[in-house]
Amino acid sequence: MNQMSIGSRLGDDNQPRKFNFIYLLDSDSIINFINRKLFQSIDSQLEVMESHNPKAALEFLKENTNQKPDLILLDINLPFMDGWEFIEKCIEEGIDTRFFLLTSEITSAEINKAKQIPNIVGYTEKPLLSEGVEQIFARLN
Repeated sequence: MNQMSIGSRLGDDNQPRKFNFIYLLDSDSIINFINRKLFQSIDSQLEVMESHNPKAALEFLKENTNQKPDLILLDINLPFMDGWEFIEKCIEEGIDTRFFLLTSEITSAEINKAKQIPNIVGYTEKPLLSEGVEQIFARLN
């Protein structure tokens, strides 16, 4: 697993990091809570929003174009629309962000599908651990 030190808001080269805002989308509120705490324990200045409803998340993103998340961390299995449909709708709506899939189980077909969508920067299985958060941060820089 690729690991890196997160450190302060400035990178080792004294340049600002390229992420400030992450959106968590999981139908399980406890998973969202744990993931929020995990991200903020590594970077206390990171803004983290969360939702358990992909329709509400999509509406928020469409209405708040000035608050574009640097990354949306989402489950594939969501109520009302699955993660694939959510990503598709975001792209259709011109919501320019990156996605990281966090799911209980990912099949080889889903991995291949994820590789075909340039906005998807990675995937991992639940539970998310601090090493996984560091991997996500590394991909955002």
